[in-house]
Amino acid sequence: MEGDWPLIVSSFAEQFGIRLELEDISWVEYTRLFSGISGDSALGRIVAIRSEKDPKLLKSFTREQQRIRRE
Repeated sequence: MEGDWPLIVSSFAEQFGIRLELEDISWVEYTRLFSGISGDSALGRIVAIRSEKDPKLLKSFTREQQRIRRE
């Protein structure tokens, strides 16, 4: 998760308008918001790549998508 922190920060700012470095939110609020992060967010797109299981889609991945999946 440490490597994903920039994606989390970006996704919170993009979707919720919350700047995690500047705002003080409770852990409960953070986890609730985190669970609702859109698949269209920076983090959502990475999660989709990492969790893809369809062999046909996996074969069509770009080099960048393959690199993301390996990380």
